[in-house]
Amino acid sequence: MILESLPRFTFGASSGGIFSSIFVTNQRYKIHGQIIFISIVHPEILGTYVKTKNYPPTVWIYVRKKITIRFSIIFYLIFLFFFSLHYLLDVT
Repeated sequence: MILESLPRFTFGASSGGIFSSIFVTNQRYKIHGQIIFISIVHPEILGTYVKTKNYPPTVWIYVRKKITIRFSIIFYLIFLFFFSLHYLLDVT
């Protein structure tokens, strides 16, 4: 079938990221890559698959600190507030 010939990717966040790191090791469905957000690769997987280079390409997206997120959110809220004022008042 055509669906079976398409590449497969997994996406997981937090505990879903750990599930993704385990799921990509299955032999039934070949996974071509994964994206893990705010999570880790299960330690047993690291020792067994990653070190032997028998693991698909992986992108880790992490957050340095929660305070960074707070400042980013505040910055964007202020930006959106002033942008919306500019738009609503039609200041040129």
